[in-house]
Amino acid sequence: EQANYGTAIHSWTDPDARDRLDEVHEEYRPDVEAYWAEFDRLGIRQLDSEIFCANDELKGAGTVDGVYWVPGYGVVMGDKKTGDIKPLEFAIQFATYRFGEVYDWESDQRSPWREDLSADVALVFDIPKGEGELRIHEIDMRWALETARVAADVRNRHQDSRTKLFKKVNDQIAQALVAERERLD
Repeated sequence: EQANYGTAIHSWTDPDARDRLDEVHEEYRPDVEAYWAEFDRLGIRQLDSEIFCANDELKGAGTVDGVYWVPGYGVVMGDKKTGDIKPLEFAIQFATYRFGEVYDWESDQRSPWREDLSADVALVFDIPKGEGELRIHEIDMRWALETARVAADVRNRHQDSRTKLFKKVNDQIAQALVAERERLD
């Protein structure tokens, strides 16, 4: 149910759907209307949407919901969230996107983000189910990048732990036991 809600809200908050708001199911209408009303009230404009990106350093990839122009912030990356608020996960996700490159599936080419995109701040557009409200949260992207690097290091260490940390030692113990018995005899 939550996934269906998220998918519906994402589609109805896409700029292409704005002129069809009368078609929004009544269950979703308060949340969709709140999203657009707050965008209008604050003067936020979406410049681009659904941008796939890849980050080799952090070994991650994904699609960011959009790039927005926001008064007082300039051009920022933003993502719509319709579930639980998970600041740490969002920070790592945003850092992976922002400090990676835009990736075009069709051409298999990468390109840098637009020059005016903030590397300091990104925004989460929190659309809580059934509340008819849009809450906008700021993410400190420098802190997010540091955190993403720590997370990537932990992930890499976890992958290496089978060979570098965790070794089977049955044979070494058996050899030590034989040596100990020989010494006692």
